[in-house]
Amino acid sequence: MEEYPELSFSLEEVNGGMLATFEKKTAQKTAQKTTKELIIDLLLENPVYTTEDIKRLLKKGDGTIKGHLADLKNKGMIVREGGRKSGHWKVISKRRP
Repeated sequence: MEEYPELSFSLEEVNGGMLATFEKKTAQKTAQKTTKELIIDLLLENPVYTTEDIKRLLKKGDGTIKGHLADLKNKGMIVREGGRKSGHWKVISKRRP
């Protein structure tokens, strides 16, 4: 798809057949949430989510999630209360990270 960088293509097997999906990439990102906003949404939904849970749900790497969590903590937007296994997250501020 190098000839058409504005298009993305995916192919998946569905009910014994193949489903091809083409999407046109646009420059408009205003409607998309940032990873930090998605993390805050997840923590509001379930404060006991672990880093592993967030990584799996957002399909992001370990370093990415840990970096975003550290940044959110440094900005005072979230805090971790309790231990690593028995603790939970508390969202302090929902303002745009």
